[in-house]
Amino acid sequence: MITDYSKIPFIILICVILGSCNLGSRIQVEEIIQNVHEIRNAQLDFRQNNMRYGSLKELVGSGFLSDDLEDGKNAGYVFELINEEDRYQLTVFMDNKDSQSIKEDQERLSL
Repeated sequence: MITDYSKIPFIILICVILGSCNLGSRIQVEEIIQNVHEIRNAQLDFRQNNMRYGSLKELVGSGFLSDDLEDGKNAGYVFELINEEDRYQLTVFMDNKDSQSIKEDQERLSL
């Protein structure tokens, strides 16, 4: 039985990612999951110190997040972070540089 309900969105994200990928891309998926986990932890630390959530640039600048994610791109995916004072939304989608309309062709995962 799950008693820590704050982990449910993360668990759902993992299930969605794993269900939509083949075995050959498993390493990439694990890296994406790790990035999401790192962003979540950085947000918790940043909020504790600043009483609000931060942008990727602020999370990196404060030392809570690796420089690898400052531009919002890693492992062939784009990490889009929309933050407000009391909440944030992280959306992860494939980086389709060759697509004419990126928004139309991307798989989106939100939490």
